[in-house]
This record gives sequence, structure tokens and C-alpha cells, in this order.
Amino acid sequence: MKRILSLVLINLIILSLFFFLHFINFPVKSEIKVYEDEVYFNGTSAYNYAYYLSKNFPKRVVGTQEEYEAFVWIKNNLEEMGYEVKTENFTVNIEYKRIGWNIYAFKKGSINETIAILGNYDMVPMSIEAASDTAGHVGVLLELAKELINYNSKRNILFAFVSSEEWGMQGAKTFAKSFKTKVKVVIVAEDLTVGKITSLALESMGQFKGYSPLWLRKICKDVGDFMKIKVEDPVGIWEYIYRAVDISFTDQGPIIAEGISSIEISTRGDKPELAREVYHTEKDVMENMEIESFQIYGAFLKRLIISLDKAERIPDYEPDYLMVNEERYINSLLTWIIPSLLLLIVLSHLIFVREKSIRFLRSFLGVIIYFLSLLPSLLIVTFSVQLNFVVTYDTYPPPPKHPYLYSPNYLLLFLFFFLPALIIFFINKKIEKGNGFILALLLATIASLFFNRFGTVILLSQAIIFWPWIPYVKKRLIRLVLLLLGLTFFLILITFFSILIFTGPFIIWYLILGMAYGQFSLIGNIIAFFVGAIFIYLLIHFIIKK
Repeated sequence: MKRILSLVLINLIILSLFFFLHFINFPVKSEIKVYEDEVYFNGTSAYNYAYYLSKNFPKRVVGTQEEYEAFVWIKNNLEEMGYEVKTENFTVNIEYKRIGWNIYAFKKGSINETIAILGNYDMVPMSIEAASDTAGHVGVLLELAKELINYNSKRNILFAFVSSEEWGMQGAKTFAKSFKTKVKVVIVAEDLTVGKITSLALESMGQFKGYSPLWLRKICKDVGDFMKIKVEDPVGIWEYIYRAVDISFTDQGPIIAEGISSIEISTRGDKPELAREVYHTEKDVMENMEIESFQIYGAFLKRLIISLDKAERIPDYEPDYLMVNEERYINSLLTWIIPSLLLLIVLSHLIFVREKSIRFLRSFLGVIIYFLSLLPSLLIVTFSVQLNFVVTYDTYPPPPKHPYLYSPNYLLLFLFFFLPALIIFFINKKIEKGNGFILALLLATIASLFFNRFGTVILLSQAIIFWPWIPYVKKRLIRLVLLLLGLTFFLILITFFSILIFTGPFIIWYLILGMAYGQFSLIGNIIAFFVGAIFIYLLIHFIIKK
């Protein structure tokens, strides 16, 4: 009993320290001053650009003739404005190889430092016009380009219109590789809402690594405060979640992944139900759009660009921090120390284990055997494109509401779940029950910390806190509760994203596609499968078996 009480006390001290360290934070300081003079933006002209794009090129899916015609139209407009225009093409796999086109319009400043403004002009095949999803922000950027051509800029200004955002952000990825050493900061425009704007929203995730720097998020907030526009920026637990997921859904992702300061700015409106209804459908037409929203969004972007241009110095890219609220952040060192405390919890349980070494090691080996039993599923999914189980897409599954997300390959699903179940069925009787799973949990925690420390906090912390207590509990129902509590945030996130990307119960199919196309990294998959093996071990030997 004393041993258990000591263990409880140690765990409580560690958890208290875990939460306390979040209060050792620092104020977010403005490093760039907001440009305060009057800024004019012609929302009507921006609307007209968007209207022309929507109505004349209503099916501009990457790799199609209509997308190419839209590309030519945008290019011609920029050349007529007086920009130095260059183009770049790239190949993207969307069931088959297609060619996408990027447009770069350059305006020289007085110093050799470049601010880029980027937006995609392609669309999903399920939509017609894609008015709010792409045409709206393209119209705003074209009008912004027209208004800035005669602006006496201190820095170079680059407008980038890219394709294939809807298919893994391939155009932005091509842009990022081409301009990695040539641009200082990239502002990404995305999704001009239906109806009237009520707020702006920032998205800061990199594509598998990185995050928008603190100073860039701050200047966006400051511009919003100056213009009396609400700017929504996920902080605290939400920033932990987004950093844990580590997957971008818009074009800032691959740009940040190349170490370039970038942020995506989209909009929220007064008709959220209509926005969800028309998103990626044939209902997303210009008749839902309002000129006032074009004016507000364009004026915000213009003031932001001028503020960046007039800054004495644009800071460097620095992603290692975490905002605990809208005004304060914890530094890079603490973002490592705090998750590492979870390792001490597992170590404390390991130290207090009272079990014969042979039994402990055999039970640890049991977890390893279960893990090896899961590997055929991982291998099948990883090579499912080559095995013709899934159609070919680059990096990401098809975009939300695409029919393929609701058309699973049931043979692949069967093999994914049946093969490990069959293997485990025949071998589980030879696996010994014991506390060796704690050593396995320690290894998973170490691997997770090096792979994604924010993911350790969000996705693994509950297993670290609850699972080691299972052997101490006699009642099977309480053991089951502890086991499920270890998956709390994982289950919540699965539910949240199934709603966010409109998959519902097909979220399992989406996750399998994510593994197949490389949206989820192989190392991350291996860690997840290893934790899954621990879960299966606990379920079989502490819940199901007597």
C-alpha cells in the first residue's frame, strides 16, 4: 500500500509541475508596426475579377483545359498591369499524371528583400465556380496587384498564383522549392466567405514540420485590432492539437516546411451553415458573395503587406514556441521540458515494478510480438498504390466531399483488420501476462518525444497517465475505463476531424488513405502501431482474459 501511495504522490508532483511550467510564459511583443495611414481598396473591382473567373472558367480543375485557360487569363491580367511575369509548371498525380501551372508576378523594390502574396486558383471537381473557395481570394489578389503596381515599395513584392492546392498543395510546394532563398515572408490568401465577413482566421501549420513564427501571427492580430476586425488564432490546447497533428490543409504548409515564414489568412462569415453547405459543391457560386467582404478582406491584406514592407526589419523564421493564450507564449526550451516530464511518469512506474525479471521480459516480448503482428497491415497500406488497392494521388487523399472518400476498398479494409486479428488469435495464448508493457510504453514515449513532442502531450499523455495503473486494479470494468481513458484525445480528434472534413464514419478510410499516400509519415505510423500493440496487449491480457 505504501508503494502505491508513493507512486500516486510522485505522479501527482510530476503532473503538477507539468501544468505549472505552462505559467512560466512571456508576453508576445509586436516586432512590426502597423501602417496607420488611410488604405483604400476597391472591393467592387475585386468582385468583378472573381465574377469573371467564376463564370468563364467554372471547372478549372488542375490539369484540365479550363484550368489552363484560367492560368492564361490571370497571366495576361498581370502583364497588362505592368508586372514582370514568369510561369512554372509541375506534375501532379490525380489518378493519372497531370500538369499544373504557377504564375509569378514580380515588382522590384529599393532593397533586395521580397514579400510574397500567394493564392491558389484551381478547384475541386465536385464544385462549379468555386466562388468562395478560390475565385474570391483570386479576385482580391488581382485587385491588390493592380493597386500595388504603382506603390513605391521598399521591398520587392511577388504575387504567386498557384495550382493544385486541392491536391496536396503541389503548386505551393513547387513555389517553395523555387523561392526558398528568395523570399522573406509569404502571406497566403484563402477562402473568402459567403455572406458578410465577421472575422478572419489564421492557419499556421507546416506540412509535416514547422509553424508560423510568433512575430507574423502578432502583426496579423495587430492589423486586425487596428481595423477593428476580429482575428481568430488557435492558441493554448488548440495550438497543441494542431502542432500534434502536424498536417497542413492549405498552401502555407509546404512553404513553412521549407523554413520560410508564412501564414494563411482566411475568413469567417455570418452564414456558417450556408458556408458548410456550399463548400466543395455546385452551390458555391458568386451569387452567394458580397462586395463588402471583398473590400474588408482586401483592405486587411493591403494594410498587412504595406506594414511588412515599411518595417525596418522583418524577423527571421522561428517556429519553436507555443502560445498559451493570445498574449503570452512559452519558449522553445519549455516546449521540450514540459513534454519530457511525461517520461518521468513512465519511469516512476518502471522503478516501482515488483515482478520477476523473466516474467517482465516475456511480457515485454509479448508486446513486441503483437507489434510485429500489426506490421503486415502497415505494409499492405503503405504499398497499396503499387498493389492497385487505391487509385493514385500525391501526398494527400482527395479533398473533402470527394466521392472517393466515401467509396472504400473493402478488400483492403478487410485485410487491414483481418490479418493482424488472425495472427493474434493464434499466438495470444503463448503470450505471458505481466508489466513489461510499461517498458514498451517508455520506448514509445521516447520515440514520440523525438518525433513530435506536441504529439506526445496530446496523443500519448493519457496512455502514459492511465495505462500503468491497470495492473493495480482488480475490477475488470475499471481496467477497461482506464484503458479507454488512455485514448481520450485520440478519439476526440478522430470525431472532430470527421466532422471538419465531412467524412463521418468514413474517417477510418480517410486515415488509411493518409497512410497510403504519405500524408502520415512512416515513422509516425510505426510509433502509432507500436502504441496500438500496447493497447491490444492490455485489452487481451488485462480485460478479456481472466
